[in-house]
Amino acid sequence: MPVWKFHSVEEMIKQNNYSKKNNSLRIHELFSLLSSILPPLCKRGVQKFHSIEDANEARKLCEIERARFMKKIN
Repeated sequence: MPVWKFHSVEEMIKQNNYSKKNNSLRIHELFSLLSSILPPLCKRGVQKFHSIEDANEARKLCEIERARFMKKIN
């Protein structure tokens, strides 16, 4: 973690606001890049299942589908 030296409190506040904006922008760009490389293949949002077995089966099918998609890319 870098160490910063400030001459006044105003400089410190200014730097803190800049780093927050910079970090949020960087995170947004990384998520955009990730979603363009590997788009989600499963349904988004909350899903309701009758049993834990049904939920596990749906997750397993989603993982298989994602693996097939990754093989196509490579």
